[in-house]
Amino acid sequence: MMERFVRVASIGFAVFSVLFWFTVQELAQIQAQIAGSEESSKWDIWLTGSLPAIAYGVICVFVFHWFAKKIIKKIGDISND
Repeated sequence: MMERFVRVASIGFAVFSVLFWFTVQELAQIQAQIAGSEESSKWDIWLTGSLPAIAYGVICVFVFHWFAKKIIKKIGDISND
């Protein structure tokens, strides 16, 4: 049961990661097309580079915290049986 949970959580997070970064890349390309030949401003770099990376880091912290709590609970349930 725990192996299935770990497998599903890992695959789910991997799919989320791909979709997240694909979306960030698409937004950066749209922004680049809008800007045209103009040099990117600091805000453009922040919104298409730094901010998504920070958001992804925060999401990782919450997901890994949730994942660790679930694993610890499942280990406790197994040891109590």
